[in-house]
Amino acid sequence: MFTFLLISCGKKNFTQSSDLKRIIGENNLVKVYSDEKNLQQTQAIGIMKLGCTVSHLGAGYAVTAGHCFTKHKIPGKYENETCADSRYDILWGYTINSEVSERSSCQKIVLLEHNDLKDYALFKVEPVPLYSLKIAKKKNILLNSLISIISHPRKRTQEWSTWCTVENYLSSSGPRRQFLYSCDTEKGSSGAPILDSSFNIIGIHNFYNAEFELNGATDIHNTEIPEIVSMFQK
Repeated sequence: MFTFLLISCGKKNFTQSSDLKRIIGENNLVKVYSDEKNLQQTQAIGIMKLGCTVSHLGAGYAVTAGHCFTKHKIPGKYENETCADSRYDILWGYTINSEVSERSSCQKIVLLEHNDLKDYALFKVEPVPLYSLKIAKKKNILLNSLISIISHPRKRTQEWSTWCTVENYLSSSGPRRQFLYSCDTEKGSSGAPILDSSFNIIGIHNFYNAEFELNGATDIHNTEIPEIVSMFQK
């Protein structure tokens, strides 16, 4: 297979090409290669043993999709529940060229919401990973905003969606809790961070919308996560 080095808007050197089935239009998923320039991103993203993608926000707080916790697939809101289960163990920084990666175990679900408008889980892990992602300060997600996703499709090493744009919202009135995009994902990408052009988190990937034929995410600023983590993210 012919491979090439892909530079992401001149900012991060993440990838080489991958040969996968298409998802939305042509498949743009590419393998992530860790180096000293992107450790802050690649080492802060992990794969849960059962398959979902996880992001570390700092101080042992991690985020993924709410439906990734199997006993919480019934819609609802859950707080302060134990999650000491080996299925929720996390391997951080798992890329195609990684040699040694950190591992953490889920200790407690701080807050989980799973319904038609929101699907996310904030939970505590130990040991605390060295690297973390920041939540974007800008709260309004604009149409045509440049975004990308790093995830673990089908439990593979990290793959990058390359760049796409925000194409629609699901709610025409009230809080825009969910937004849609054409960035490629697969099973296992659930919970992956939606990253803005500065590689800060703006959303949590968790669904595919058949009507628009686009992937979708929960807007992180329409959850309680920013308030909870504001004590250590400046």
